[in-house]
Amino acid sequence: MVEWVLWRHYCRNAWAQSEQDWNDGIEQVCHFVSQRPTLEDEDEDEKSNDTRDVPFLLPLPSESFFLKSTQNSGKHWVLLQHKEYSLFRKDVRPEWEDPQCQCELYAKHYLPPNLLDAYWFRLVKTGILEGFIDDRYVVGIRVVDKSKGRHPMYKFEIWLNTKNPSILPIVRRQVMDCLQQEEQYQFNLHFRDFFK
Repeated sequence: MVEWVLWRHYCRNAWAQSEQDWNDGIEQVCHFVSQRPTLEDEDEDEKSNDTRDVPFLLPLPSESFFLKSTQNSGKHWVLLQHKEYSLFRKDVRPEWEDPQCQCELYAKHYLPPNLLDAYWFRLVKTGILEGFIDDRYVVGIRVVDKSKGRHPMYKFEIWLNTKNPSILPIVRRQVMDCLQQEEQYQFNLHFRDFFK
């Protein structure tokens, strides 16, 4: 079993953040413990992907990220409440300077609010807490609002403790299997080395 910490990143400045702004805006929300699934658990998961079935309080990105519907509704512009949510192993800071963080696999996409929440939910609950993604190599996952101007864009990140070329395809496939459940959205996971 692995203990995980959920972090919330406040957006003090929506346009530019210094390192100090970023450090001032991050806080721990709660802790979770991962568990390996049983066959019965997998059968239940196939019956429902509804986020209302979550047995814990997981903040959903659509409640605070910029949404496309906001720009079309005639409402005034509202600053983001949060820019990122991160789930990282206990004792690992959600920053690339942490020595356990070596690289990431990431995908950028625009998603409607319900799918944005559903994919984040799958990564947290199914991928990490239920062990669908191999937690020997994953140190954290994040969902980040990368919207610019009136163009919403969200980024899913999987942070790894290895750059081993034989491990990366395995984790990539596990993440893709976890995410790719809607035919209309095709995820392409890119690689980024934190120290190049």
